[in-house]
Amino acid sequence: MAIRILDCAPENIRHIVMTHLHFDPAGGLPDCPHAQVHVHRREVEAMRHPRTWIELAYDRSDFAHQPAWASAHPEVRLLAGHMWISFLEGERGAAKQPAGAEAT
Repeated sequence: MAIRILDCAPENIRHIVMTHLHFDPAGGLPDCPHAQVHVHRREVEAMRHPRTWIELAYDRSDFAHQPAWASAHPEVRLLAGHMWISFLEGERGAAKQPAGAEAT
């Protein structure tokens, strides 16, 4: 596991940010059983209730350990032509919008 090369034990990982939950990126989630998994709510729902052929790419064994989902509606901003995604909610997520940023 690549994490061990960094001298980090998988059981010490506390947060994982996922763009999607298909079998290829989600296959390592069971190796980090104490991590809170940050992912968009719609992706969690698609994994739980697949409706299209692309949503069949989820492997239920990747979620058998019942990860702690931190599914939010992330705030997406454009800043200097780059997309930034914030999963923070509540007081910590209420930061002022940077100059030149557009909330989408």
